[in-house]
Amino acid sequence: MRGTGPSPPVAIDNPAHGYSFRIVNVVAAISIAVCWMAFFAVWLITANYNEGRAPTERQRSWYGTGVIPVTIISVLVRLAVPRADWQRIT
Repeated sequence: MRGTGPSPPVAIDNPAHGYSFRIVNVVAAISIAVCWMAFFAVWLITANYNEGRAPTERQRSWYGTGVIPVTIISVLVRLAVPRADWQRIT
């Protein structure tokens, strides 16, 4: 009789049942995850390594940041543009 016996074993790489595609997707996802974890691990290790060997950071004065030139230019522009023109803008 047909259909009464046990079904034939399904091969794991049988594309008709989709098993091989699922396994390939899982292996690909695991491989990608492992690569990203290795990338971040190397990044963190080298950042930690370089942090201890970097030269000390220079301390800059507040005046060396360009505050004075910007202030001077703003005052000059304010004096050069007539008051009536400023009222149109604001």
